[in-house]
Amino acid sequence: MLCLLLDIRKDYKMNEYKKEGIIRLWMAEGLLQSGKRGKRIEDVGNEYFQDLISRSLFQPLSKDKPTILMHDLSHDLAIFVSGEFSCRLDDGDKAKFSGKTRHVSYSKMKDLESFEGLPLAKSLSTFIQSGSLDGTFSISMPQLERLLSIGGCLRALCLSNLDIIILPDSIGNLKHLRYFDLSWNDNIKEIPNTLCRLYNMQTLRLSKCGQLTRLPKDMGNLVNLRHLEIEDVPLEKMPPMMRNMKDLQTLCQFVLCKRRGSSIKELGGLPYLSGELEIRKLENVEVVEDVLEANLKDKRYLNKLVYLWSSDDAANESTRHGEVLDALQPHTNVKELRIEGYGGETFSNWVGHRSYTNMVTVRLSNCHHCCLLPPFGQLPSLQILKIYNCRGVERIGAEFYGDGSSNTKPFRSLKFLKFEDMPAWQEWSIPEGREDGGCFPSLKHLRIIKCPKLSGSSLPDYLPSIEQVEVEDCPEFLLCNFPSNLKALAINSYEDVMKFPSLQISGRYENVMKFPETLLPTTLTSLYIENLENLQVLNGEGFEHLTSLEELMIEDCEELQCFPGEMLPKSLTTLCLYELNKLEDLGKGLQHLTSLKELRISYCKNLRCLSGTGLPASLTSLCIAYLPSLEDIGDDFLRHLISLEKLEIKKCNNLQYNAVEENGKGVLEQLISLKKLVLSNCEKLRSLLEGQLPTSLTSLEIHVFPRLRDLNRMGFQHLCSLEELTIFNCENLECLPDQGLPSTVYIDGRRLLERNGQRLA
Repeated sequence: MLCLLLDIRKDYKMNEYKKEGIIRLWMAEGLLQSGKRGKRIEDVGNEYFQDLISRSLFQPLSKDKPTILMHDLSHDLAIFVSGEFSCRLDDGDKAKFSGKTRHVSYSKMKDLESFEGLPLAKSLSTFIQSGSLDGTFSISMPQLERLLSIGGCLRALCLSNLDIIILPDSIGNLKHLRYFDLSWNDNIKEIPNTLCRLYNMQTLRLSKCGQLTRLPKDMGNLVNLRHLEIEDVPLEKMPPMMRNMKDLQTLCQFVLCKRRGSSIKELGGLPYLSGELEIRKLENVEVVEDVLEANLKDKRYLNKLVYLWSSDDAANESTRHGEVLDALQPHTNVKELRIEGYGGETFSNWVGHRSYTNMVTVRLSNCHHCCLLPPFGQLPSLQILKIYNCRGVERIGAEFYGDGSSNTKPFRSLKFLKFEDMPAWQEWSIPEGREDGGCFPSLKHLRIIKCPKLSGSSLPDYLPSIEQVEVEDCPEFLLCNFPSNLKALAINSYEDVMKFPSLQISGRYENVMKFPETLLPTTLTSLYIENLENLQVLNGEGFEHLTSLEELMIEDCEELQCFPGEMLPKSLTTLCLYELNKLEDLGKGLQHLTSLKELRISYCKNLRCLSGTGLPASLTSLCIAYLPSLEDIGDDFLRHLISLEKLEIKKCNNLQYNAVEENGKGVLEQLISLKKLVLSNCEKLRSLLEGQLPTSLTSLEIHVFPRLRDLNRMGFQHLCSLEELTIFNCENLECLPDQGLPSTVYIDGRRLLERNGQRLA
């Protein structure tokens, strides 16, 4: 088992998908023994994995994320224990094959060019990639045929992402092959039918083969196949006799074609299907009874189901669509459901039925003929609900919440609710007796997009857990009252903008000249004001009480001329000003923002002066960019920034600054915490490059200084912390400093490897 950890590099992080791949490799090598009756061999593999974690060979990174790390010491132990039985081809050493070699791993395609000794490995069992390939490679047909010719004992073979176009028929000679990975070969169009001779095959990975349109016709012969991965494969139909693969668990998609639409009943012979199943082209179902034979109602291991109709002419098939959806009723264990293109006028009774206690996510899209939504409020565990492009829905009322027979609140677990592209939707009402907001006690995020007729006057006023509301392209939407606990609200395409607390206020509206006119919720933490072309004044009094506001961004407001810096809340940590073309100065008052960490000012073409704009000592990041009119940044602008770690000054062609103070000490030298300095397209700031730089500097970038000839005056010998120097498009730079250059130097994108003789020309 340790030998097969060669698929993992040092400090390699594994998510759930990679973990499953390792377990399937163990399974292919016969390392997993069936446990108790009824326990899947994959479950045994998971137990082994947990055992390795308990012995610290694997380490979980955190309790919240299912990510596992293999420590480099454990990796080295695996290499040591494997001895002559394993061979790694990614070390740059010549491959050492012998009769004892069982396991080979590679990560660079050049390693496959020196396989002279590979025939010595007569009992080669595993040929896999180590982690993921370093780049894009291809394997030639002679190399591939040579590999297959000596792999008679192979149990696991990985040829992923090798730009394979044709798979030789000789693949059918690998009688012992149990694990075959051909994924990410985007140019392969056909799998030879000889592959169907591999009766021991357990795992076949074909995902991301973007031109593969059909599977071999005799796939049904692979009676031991357990995992068929065909994610993002544009299949046109399924091969016959799929029901013969009775142990099949992974089948990402099942496609029905016109002449064999009733092949859906093949699913009835696959009782152990698990994970996700997407059934496509359901309009091709010929006999509804065949859908019942698929027996989805008894497939208890499936947790995600996707039902897709792709026919545009669903109006004449409404009754058939309804009957098919009735027959597609899944097991109550399902956690995620997606229905797309359904043409029935009503949804089946099972959709939204309270018996689906595990349902967490539901998505409906392109269900054009349905007028009423299912009673999703009855689903006790539903957390995410997305409804797209249901053109027939005009009103959402009591039917959406359930029949009221349950004592629990509707949508009691719902956290995310989205409606998009609902052109006929006009009214959203709350059932009688539920105006207290009890319908959505857990809702945190509400999005309403492209609903042009929707009026918001009847929306619930009380949403006790709401944090974010986003409204876009809903011109009739008006929200006169907002929840007091709201933290973020994004608004686009509305007329009465001042009535909204907002994370993002966006749109070109003639009537918005002053913002805000009413008080915003004190819980607001982020505020974006964007693309309000007639906004002239920011009401400072409207900002003062936002004691929780941390982030403020104002972008593309053409008429804004003044900035109330002195009235911004002291809680502000990030301030970004973009494309404010009439803004000429920032005024005074920014120095009182004692929590401010980041300040960015860009693309304000008329901003001429920053004099008098004192900045707080708390600032750690400052970016001044694309300010063509800026000439002066004032004596106090940089002087007191003792916490500043990153300074960027870009494309301020008219900006001048005296690099040396009266006391003879350079301005930059006083920035005692500065770690990164970027100067770009600011020819008149050459004097900054002649002063002393702070010793704390770790990264220096100099871009587009055509008159700069040398850097010898910068005192590099004092920059003991400097790690990286980047110089770009300084065409007249002739020499680098004689002393103090860091170990990493990039000039015009190329790394300088030798510095003997500093002349560049």
